[in-house]
Amino acid sequence: MLKFGIYDLSQCDSAKLYGPFSSRKYIALDLYDRFGGTPEEIDQFQEQVIGRVATANGSFKKTHKNRFEQFDALTRTVLERNVTPGETVKVHDIAVSDGRTTVPFFRMLDDLYGDALDYTASDYASSFRVLQRKGETNRIVLDGEENLIQVVYKPFVFNMICPENKVVYPFNHLMRGRAKAYAENLIAAWHDGDPDIEKRDLKLVCQACQSLTQNDSRFSFRQFDILHERIDGCDIIRAMNILNPSYFDDETMALIVANLHTSLNDGGILMTGSNLEGGTTVHGGFYRKTGEGFELLETSGNGSPVHTKITA
Repeated sequence: MLKFGIYDLSQCDSAKLYGPFSSRKYIALDLYDRFGGTPEEIDQFQEQVIGRVATANGSFKKTHKNRFEQFDALTRTVLERNVTPGETVKVHDIAVSDGRTTVPFFRMLDDLYGDALDYTASDYASSFRVLQRKGETNRIVLDGEENLIQVVYKPFVFNMICPENKVVYPFNHLMRGRAKAYAENLIAAWHDGDPDIEKRDLKLVCQACQSLTQNDSRFSFRQFDILHERIDGCDIIRAMNILNPSYFDDETMALIVANLHTSLNDGGILMTGSNLEGGTTVHGGFYRKTGEGFELLETSGNGSPVHTKITA
């Protein structure tokens, strides 16, 4: 079987986004900030672009506008009961992908805490670079650590972190090897200062999130590695669709939970949960920091898939 990719704006038609047996095609990441149309149309296509993108730590950037709408309503109730507004209310919203889920959450917290709000949204990978040789249409996408994320090797678009199944797509697997060799040569030429290699910076941050960053001093967006970094002094931490047993083994998850515990002020709130699509139930939980760990305050759906890790 064979699957081509979406590598040009002229292909960005809903009828062309799927391959054999309704499998969704990979879309070139560098198209993310080049769509035209209404804000709603741009949002829809940007969601499609990030829908199949895996980052170097194996997590996916897939997300949807209003993905946590019902969960946010429950969040408001829990926070009204458990977080008393102080001089500042420091919030860290982790793994927000391109930020489209963080905007309604920020606005809800703005309604609760107003000028006291100090809000940081973060994601493991939001800044990328696109390398392309002058006169060519093939190109590659690297993250900030120069991990190879994607190769556009017409007519293919290859996800280099989580490739297609080589049994189902044997020809894609063969061509992926050639694409990787192409990418390695391009990277080497760039490092050697080849003047024919063009570089473009790319940020996967949605319009609404960019607007908040530019226009509200209480809001900031940054890259953040949940494994190796902390933002301490938080009153609220939200970590959605990242504390996932399929992403981290037990030892790594224990380290993450310990870091989150240290990052929270005494009595601070950790909320976490997972769902598949917008409008589906979030299976999650709300936890208060205690001296020794976390205590469960409220459950959503079937509860957090890592509940036992959080309360261990």
